[in-house]
Amino acid sequence: MEKFIETFDGVLLAYDVNVLDKQVKILSGVHPYFGLRLKANLLLFSPKPDMLLEGKVVNLSQESIHVTVIDFSSAIITAENIRGEFKYRT
Repeated sequence: MEKFIETFDGVLLAYDVNVLDKQVKILSGVHPYFGLRLKANLLLFSPKPDMLLEGKVVNLSQESIHVTVIDFSSAIITAENIRGEFKYRT
């Protein structure tokens, strides 16, 4: 299950890691750690304000519109945020 990660300011969708060091260095401290240089390419989902996103409407009611964005993330548009030109009819 994907979730928002504050470090990346988004949702990590995919990654590819290349290890640059062939030897691991043990770092001293109260709890032993190891150090290793690597390079990672990340695919992040990080929408910004006023960004256009494409989605699929999964539920429509007078109070809200429920959509799925990129087949993994759901969003709800509440009545207060639905523009006036959109009208709901039964």
